[in-house]
Amino acid sequence: MNDPILPTVSIIIPTMKRRAFLEETLGYLLKIDYPHDRLEVFIVDGGSTDGSKEVVERLQQETAIRLRWHSDKSLRVSAARNYAIQATDAEMLLFLDDDCITRPDWVQALIQPLLERTADIAGGTDYAPPDDPFLAQCEDVAFSSWVGSGGVRGGSGPAVTGFCPMTCNMAMWRDKMRDVGGFDETMKAVEDTDFVYKARENGLKVVFVPSATVQHRRRAAIRSICFHNYIRGYGRTFLMKRYPAQRQFAFLIPAVGLVLGVMLILLSLVWPRGWTILGIGIVFYLALLGIAASHGLQRVKTGAALVVVPCLVALHHFWYALGVLHAPLTGYRKLFVNCGTNLSDPFGTRKMRSQITHD
Repeated sequence: MNDPILPTVSIIIPTMKRRAFLEETLGYLLKIDYPHDRLEVFIVDGGSTDGSKEVVERLQQETAIRLRWHSDKSLRVSAARNYAIQATDAEMLLFLDDDCITRPDWVQALIQPLLERTADIAGGTDYAPPDDPFLAQCEDVAFSSWVGSGGVRGGSGPAVTGFCPMTCNMAMWRDKMRDVGGFDETMKAVEDTDFVYKARENGLKVVFVPSATVQHRRRAAIRSICFHNYIRGYGRTFLMKRYPAQRQFAFLIPAVGLVLGVMLILLSLVWPRGWTILGIGIVFYLALLGIAASHGLQRVKTGAALVVVPCLVALHHFWYALGVLHAPLTGYRKLFVNCGTNLSDPFGTRKMRSQITHD
């Protein structure tokens, strides 16, 4: 791994008041099996006051990896990534969340297709750490199973909707960023999917790297799980509107199922045979939840998962469907921070350009 022709790499991590998670993530990154003099970790902070900066300063004394810190409370997650993209001189960009655990070979595995010039963007899958709480592990199954999300996370069985890299585990050449134009800073959610779709429309090749896995801590609160799936559905309808080539009926299945179910209930009030059709649909859906339950038992390895996982999958479907149905009625306003921002050039107008320092 001391090959001098290996590219310089910047691992970009947005963070905000999550000192414990950040410290754990950085601790694993310091063990990365990649030349430390060709590696930097660029942390862009949203204004933390919990001692996160002090953690970075302390760890910098323990490693040859360059740890860079920039704090600006006005930067949301997309703007934070765009700041780092502009500020770094590294040849290759890796995107990671502040609550991820990496293996020593993660960088090399993720960038291998880029080094071989067989891809422009590479992404891997993520899964819950074994020490996550029980509900978080069940959420991991519900979120990654093809029954729950169509297998979009990759590596979790048949993919109904195909794989799309997420910014918790993604890499690309920095010079390709000119073709994409950065992350849409107006979006509060699904901005990473928007980024990948935009890259594909600009001719960039995206690949899935099965060996590039990270452990990613999952949500462990029902309210957070429901809202996350609502905003996923809300954002999905906007992405289908913005990128017609990415439209797939599979993305609409939960919403279609919910609408048909309500219509059948109403129809059954005047047409008795409707109850029979509704019953058949319910049996089919319970069978799907049974598959999810088996996935839960296999991966969480406790009998309680037989109940919790299918319940979470049903919550996923319901709140996702509500998001899909609600978004067009509100003009997608809830998805954006500032609808007046120039969406086509997130790099061109922000004041951060004049603030960039090559520390």
